[in-house]
Amino acid sequence: MSLVTLAQIKAELKADATTTGQEQNLMSLARYVTTAWRRLVGLDFEPQYRVKRITANGMNVGGGGLTLRLDEPLLEVIGSITNDGSALTYGTDVSAYPPDERMPIRMLMLSDTGACLNWYPLNSQSAYNTILIPGYWGARSYYSTEGWVDTLTTLSANITDTTSKAFGVADIDGLDALYRTPAISAGNLCKVDNEIFEVDATDTGANTGLWRRGQRGSTAVTHASGTKVYTWNPEPDVVQALTRWACYGFARKGAFEESVITDLGQISYPADAPRQVRHVAQGYAQW
Repeated sequence: MSLVTLAQIKAELKADATTTGQEQNLMSLARYVTTAWRRLVGLDFEPQYRVKRITANGMNVGGGGLTLRLDEPLLEVIGSITNDGSALTYGTDVSAYPPDERMPIRMLMLSDTGACLNWYPLNSQSAYNTILIPGYWGARSYYSTEGWVDTLTTLSANITDTTSKAFGVADIDGLDALYRTPAISAGNLCKVDNEIFEVDATDTGANTGLWRRGQRGSTAVTHASGTKVYTWNPEPDVVQALTRWACYGFARKGAFEESVITDLGQISYPADAPRQVRHVAQGYAQW
């Protein structure tokens, strides 16, 4: 996976014409800096669907048993949360605390009139993993309004199976809802209905692409012609910092000595990571 696209790196390098080999090299660097960034910050900046299992204990439960602290940020709850066998409706029985849509969810609070009185198990023979939270997990501020961006293009034909990887859209290199072009590029994470795709390559002349199906915990399904396509929009400062880091790697081709800083708890940085990476990483250290 990559948090930066081929188009973003080429724009930073002012490289309009590139060979296939150069583009493969650039995407390898994009994936490298993305992996290195996740290790530095300890957060995933792309949505990952999964059902997280949690054991209630004195470290994560507070507020008289009503609040549950999560050990990673939650972007969106999908379906019902299960607490010791009881199904809870998000928004009614349980909600984000504090209710701040600017930030990912880091704590859940039970309603005092809901189905459960507290997060501690009452009916299970084992207290282990009695809380199940299905949803998209990851780091993104303003997720509901800025996380997924409309590409302003749609599928140009039906996708009738769950294995095909080559298919087209109406306008792959047009402007998206944020006035960026191309709307879809290699490295993009796209969403059609509830399936997430990763874009491996695009053909702007034919308006087609090669897509990896069922990514980030989603399930490959069929889709109808005319369905909207959305792209994942990571934190802009993260994208800019990693784009420049990838460009540094392309220009320097090596010299990966490490420098260590201690104000974030012994985080090591490759010497050719730009200083901007450190500044941006510090901003997310407390997430």
